[in-house]
Amino acid sequence: MSCSASATSPDELLSPELLPTLADYAYSAAAAADRRGLSNELVRLHEEIAESKSYAREWEQRLAEIKEELCSTKDKLIYQTTLSNRNQQNRIMIEQEYR
Repeated sequence: MSCSASATSPDELLSPELLPTLADYAYSAAAAADRRGLSNELVRLHEEIAESKSYAREWEQRLAEIKEELCSTKDKLIYQTTLSNRNQQNRIMIEQEYR
């Protein structure tokens, strides 16, 4: 028995019944790739949101610290203004006594 090698084209290997199955497989593979791409994009967006929330918390904390500093500075300014007004009144009273 001898084997004869005959050249067959890829089209000859594919039966017409197999073509719809291959098309479905190709579509499924493409859809799976799209889902993976979307999943990767969702993961990336989720990470960006988490990072943004972290930055927002940091800025809220910094804003609270600045508000606290501002209130403290305001209180000091009110105190200094009160002392200055008292000193000015005392100076006026002393000047009036010596006239």
